[in-house]
Amino acid sequence: MTRALFLILMLPGCAWFQPEPEVIRFGPRCVDYVALSQAVVDGRWRGQSRMEQRLLVNDAEPYAAVHRAMVESVYDWPRPTTPGDWLILSATTAQAAEARCINRPAQALQGRLIP
Repeated sequence: MTRALFLILMLPGCAWFQPEPEVIRFGPRCVDYVALSQAVVDGRWRGQSRMEQRLLVNDAEPYAAVHRAMVESVYDWPRPTTPGDWLILSATTAQAAEARCINRPAQALQGRLIP
């Protein structure tokens, strides 16, 4: 009986000694960059201005430079006029995002900091 009472009294105190949860830092993968590039194209297609897209870039820290480059690249293209042209723009930006991901290991080997 005294053991049971002792355990009951000790259990709430055990919570104080639990280790802190490990926070896993998010790092975008290639699939995230491809999705972002397609979202930028989709935003342009739906009528978002370049300025609206630029305002969204500020929320992308510490990956704002990549996001900014995608926005500028997509908006520098002439505005597509047919659904097929929009698909071409989306596919082209997705391929460019994939190419950037493929080249990242080469940058790491040269000792450059990769965002």
